[in-house]
Amino acid sequence: MCGICIWISKKGHIDPNTLKEAISLQNHRGPNGINTIFYDDKKMEFLNFNQALNEEINLKAGFAHSRLSIIDLSSRSDQPMLSDDLQKIITYNGEIYNYKELKQSLESNGKSFRTTGDTEVLLKWLETHNGQKLHQLNGMWSFSYFNKEKEEVIFSRDRYGQKPLLFYSDENNFIAASEYKSIFHILAKKRVVNKNYLLSFLMQKKWPSPKNGETFYKDIFTLLPGETITYNIQKNKFTRNTKLNIKNFVESCDHEELPNLLKSSVNLRMR
Repeated sequence: MCGICIWISKKGHIDPNTLKEAISLQNHRGPNGINTIFYDDKKMEFLNFNQALNEEINLKAGFAHSRLSIIDLSSRSDQPMLSDDLQKIITYNGEIYNYKELKQSLESNGKSFRTTGDTEVLLKWLETHNGQKLHQLNGMWSFSYFNKEKEEVIFSRDRYGQKPLLFYSDENNFIAASEYKSIFHILAKKRVVNKNYLLSFLMQKKWPSPKNGETFYKDIFTLLPGETITYNIQKNKFTRNTKLNIKNFVESCDHEELPNLLKSSVNLRMR
């Protein structure tokens, strides 16, 4: 389990200290290290925390990660992780179970790797396939993938919704995080309960199914299981896609293959 927090400022006013404090609130999710990387809109380049503090810059986006080391314990697999060409960045929580098979596919197409973990595999898979072919991922995840050439961020959540991803959007900011507290820390305002959600909870005596992405708090939404959001920074608009949901996945399966699928599923997770 790791924690992620992504802050995109529509006016280019990100405070590095605030983002670092926001991700530090998720330290229990990833006690092995906290890192932040910022995107300078004027210089069109990524900066580390110290650079972001010491220069007069226009910070358009910030990416923060609280890491729990599972695969490849070395610092080479620290996140946020930049692509080899320094044009893309990934901030990721989860595990891609079939990362070895995906890695072999990428290597057969000429890709080389400097780590033994699944984060670099996911980054290069998204880079190679232009953020597409998520249906070939077998795992649990929530991630953000930023392509600075396109000024576009892709947010994705696994089919079953095992890994959380919440987001908030207004005229000034777009913020996504694994937990509410990071979002509210950046916004620096009190939490307001979503009364409709609360009423539904009291009537049903269980958490309502967030069919439209609503959550317990007003103006905070969740990516649905299997949902992908593509956010265009330049145009300040985002589109939502739920084609990856579990229902579509189950309907596409051959039910006679269920025993083999279960065996394969267990073997992959034993990695």
